[in-house]
Amino acid sequence: MKKVNALLLAILLMLAPCLAHASEYDLSEDEKKYLKEVTAEWEWAFGPNETWDYRTRGLFSYLYGNLPNVDWQVATEMLPTIPDEEVKISCEEAISTAKAFLIDYDDRITDAYLESLAMGTKFYNASVNPSASAICERSWVIQFFEHMNSSEYLMRCSCYVDAETGDVVMIALNLKAKNRQDFDDYKIIEIE
Repeated sequence: MKKVNALLLAILLMLAPCLAHASEYDLSEDEKKYLKEVTAEWEWAFGPNETWDYRTRGLFSYLYGNLPNVDWQVATEMLPTIPDEEVKISCEEAISTAKAFLIDYDDRITDAYLESLAMGTKFYNASVNPSASAICERSWVIQFFEHMNSSEYLMRCSCYVDAETGDVVMIALNLKAKNRQDFDDYKIIEIE
């Protein structure tokens, strides 16, 4: 059951920007406008939100209590954070681990391919919610995005790295998608 809950949480975290939500989670028009305005200000300063590093993403979530550019309220326990204590695996180590794992996992992924994509990082701390069930309590999420002609960023692959052990616990692949709504080839793979 713990793995099923973790997989569902991962699916929600990765697909949330593309899914419709129940009205009780919708933001008011003023809240949406405000969030879009502050997101635009942050993107002007730090670049597209998909490519933010974990510090920028964690600070945005802390200050505004939500993800950038969304039309609904994301549950607090699903927001990325800034590590509150020293973690055993640094973000740089997690990036290196993620790249090596993805290259070994799928022949279509090469070092040159990953270098051609934009990268964003997140840090999740599931221990802040005692009722949450996750594969690991603290994890780095390393995501690789293709910049599309539409000026959107399409997630091609991502890797969850346990911040305590350095083990890869889950990956997501979306290598053949034509746009952000194309999930025909989308795969979430739990690593044991």
